[in-house]
Amino acid sequence: MQVCLRSSIQASLVVPYNRRLASEEGQRDKHQEIMNSVNVSAEILRELGYIADNTNYLEKVLAYIRSLTKKASTQRGIAYVSLLEQLSDFQEYEAGWDGAEARPLNQKVVKNFKAVLGKASEEILQGWHLEPQTNGTLLLLNDSSHAGINLGSNDFSFFSVSNGDVDGKNHVRFSANNVIDTIKQLSL
Repeated sequence: MQVCLRSSIQASLVVPYNRRLASEEGQRDKHQEIMNSVNVSAEILRELGYIADNTNYLEKVLAYIRSLTKKASTQRGIAYVSLLEQLSDFQEYEAGWDGAEARPLNQKVVKNFKAVLGKASEEILQGWHLEPQTNGTLLLLNDSSHAGINLGSNDFSFFSVSNGDVDGKNHVRFSANNVIDTIKQLSL
């Protein structure tokens, strides 16, 4: 009877103890699951914070770039970028770049052309490309309208060819607006 009572007492103590252990393990698993979920949520929130910080940074960079263009209405596109890339390439040319006595681009000519780019709209710049000249100036050409503008340090010249006739003007006082007006006239 004692053996039976002892095993009955042990069974009554062990079974609830095992149930309690199983319950605690289940709770630990649930707790671990919850903690994993909390950790993942915290990581997601950190990443969202980084994205928000980067978005603010990108917005600041874009605002700075817009401020450099001076005119909010001026759109920068393929023609603008293409002309700027061409200019950048030609600025690397050194004396004798043509295999003879060509001069590198005059820095005042570069400054003048950048002034034109800064004020001209994308629409006005379409169809034009640059060619360096051996005297250090830049020739802005439009193949479809058979026209060109030679930018110097203090003035510019322009020409157009129509029905075999060449028309143009030399030594026009440089200003970005004068060049833009000339581009508009030659693009017609």
